[in-house]
Amino acid sequence: MENILEKLQNEVGLTKDQAMKTLSVLKDFMDKENIHIDWNKFFKGKYENMKESISTFFSNMSDKAEDFGNKISDKVGDMTAEAKRKIKDISKDK
Repeated sequence: MENILEKLQNEVGLTKDQAMKTLSVLKDFMDKENIHIDWNKFFKGKYENMKESISTFFSNMSDKAEDFGNKISDKVGDMTAEAKRKIKDISKDK
C-alpha cells in the first residue's frame, strides 16, 4: 500500500492524507458496488498481483460506469417524455 501512496503523492501531487483518503474512498465505493477485491492481496501482494487486481478493478469500474450511464440515460429519457406529456396536457387545458 505504501507504494501506491507514494505514487499518488509523487505522480499525482496529493498529500499523504489525500492519498490515503483517495484509497479509502475507492475501497468503500468498490465494496458498496459489490466489486469483489481481495484487499489483503491488493494492498500487500506482489507487484504482479497488484497489477492484475488493478486491471480487474478498472475493468469492473468500466462495466459499472457503463451500467450507471445507461441507467441515467434511461431516466433522462423517461423524465423528458413525462415533461413533454405534462406540457401537452397543460396546453390542452388552456
